[in-house]
Amino acid sequence: MDKGICPIEGCTRPIARRGYCKPCYYRLKKHGVITNLPVVPPLRDRFMEAVKKMPSGCWEWQASKNNFGYGNLTLPSRQHVYAHRFSYEKFVGPIPDGMDLDHLCRNPPCVNPAHLEPVTHRENMYRSDSADIAAFLSGKCRQGHEMTPDNTYKYPNRPGRECRKCMRLRGQRRVRVRDRRKKPKAA
Repeated sequence: MDKGICPIEGCTRPIARRGYCKPCYYRLKKHGVITNLPVVPPLRDRFMEAVKKMPSGCWEWQASKNNFGYGNLTLPSRQHVYAHRFSYEKFVGPIPDGMDLDHLCRNPPCVNPAHLEPVTHRENMYRSDSADIAAFLSGKCRQGHEMTPDNTYKYPNRPGRECRKCMRLRGQRRVRVRDRRKKPKAA
């Protein structure tokens, strides 16, 4: 049995209660008057309103960002997504399983799908500007010590490795600080 469409101008929902759709009925009950429902622009248009096109070709996200500079977007379903991932999926297509999006422009707030490339997490890390990755690729630790088998400690219970010389220096600093705290102050 088809009940029809809500009689309020601009509303296209089916009738549910006393001749109106649910939102219009509750608005009438609460306020006594029903005005036209607010027109919500399509998600793609709302997305583009938060984008500023830069001369460099980047589309800088102007709305909410996380601590690392990546844009945050809340979908109508209240789900939170990264703006650059949303952009890639809307304008290019789905992101393959197990892949990260690499910003080719090295600009975290950029949501231009032409500046995004799906790569493995490992490849994304290798392409980063991280001092740890640069040191790893050069065969040295962050402090410049050679990472030879004799100078490398591999953790037994987790992935990763560390320079033995850096570990020794860190331990010596810890002892000096501890000893400084233990010394009684001269009267």
